Formats: sequence, C-alpha cells, structure tokens
Amino acid sequence: MDTIETTAADTVQLTATLRPARDLPAGAYRLRTGVIELAVCLLRRPVLRGRVEAAGGTLTVGELSMLELDLLPDTLRAGVPFVRGRLLPDLDTPLALRARSVHTDEDTVVLTASGPLPKRFLRVTLAAEFVR
Repeated sequence: MDTIETTAADTVQLTATLRPARDLPAGAYRLRTGVIELAVCLLRRPVLRGRVEAAGGTLTVGELSMLELDLLPDTLRAGVPFVRGRLLPDLDTPLALRARSVHTDEDTVVLTASGPLPKRFLRVTLAAEFVR
C-alpha cells in the first residue's frame, strides 16, 4: 500500500472520543483504510455531502477510546464545487462520536462512527479499518 507524503500544514487533525466502545478489544491500532464523509443536514437529513481522505490515523481502545485522523483537505470531493473549501471546518475541539463495531479479531478492528461537528448543521460519518 502506498503512503501519502504530507506535512503537518497539509492536514487537518480530527480527534474524537468514541462511545460506546465496550465491544472493541483494548490496544493501539493504526488506520489501514477508511472513508470520511461530511454532510450538511437540514431537519436531520443530509442535503449536501462531501468525502475526504485521511493520510493516516490511530485508534486507541481503553477505558477512554480515542480516534485521531489526519485529514487531507485538498482531497475533499463534493457535488457542488464552490462549497468544497467551506465544508471542512476547523476541528480544534475533540468530537464525541457514537461508534459501532462491524468486525473485530485479534489484529483488526472495523468500525463505523458518526456525530455532529462543532459547526451547526454539519455531521461526520466514517467507516474505517484499523490494524495492530
């Protein structure tokens, strides 16, 4: 698998606590692959969606489960061109995402997570595979 060469200035860091994470095996994992979707919602329905790639990330499962992803803002794809730069907000504060385990074994965790972003009407949804 090819790696993407980036600098810290090229990425936006998404940090989140995951709840509930009781069914995930404890340990540290690194991102293998994932899809991160941002959506503008009205009346809890997405009206505009965009997807962004991650350069890397980690999942730490313990008493407090933490997810850290390095997002690549230049890879944001949205159906409406003029909103591409505005859909990815500044993510200075940690998010609280609701997570669900899709598959786990001794070396792999596949999960989905979603939750609101600090900006009004924005939600993040992700599906990702992490490996030890």
